[in-house]
Amino acid sequence: MLENNYFNLLLGVPDTDFAKLIEEATETGVIYNEISQRIEIDLDINGLLKKQERKFDIENRNLDEHFGKQERN
Repeated sequence: MLENNYFNLLLGVPDTDFAKLIEEATETGVIYNEISQRIEIDLDINGLLKKQERKFDIENRNLDEHFGKQERN
């Protein structure tokens, strides 16, 4: 029986619904990995942009406190 299992490994994947399901799941996993990598990059970019906005807001607030809102305009 064990010898038969090794022989089946050499024959390739059978043409069954289960084999097709596994193949599609594998392809979806590859696509999902690409999607998750793109989402990660977008989150990093958005996070950096938000950080720059916060720094800009803090700098403006400090200028407002130092010079006053009326004098700066």
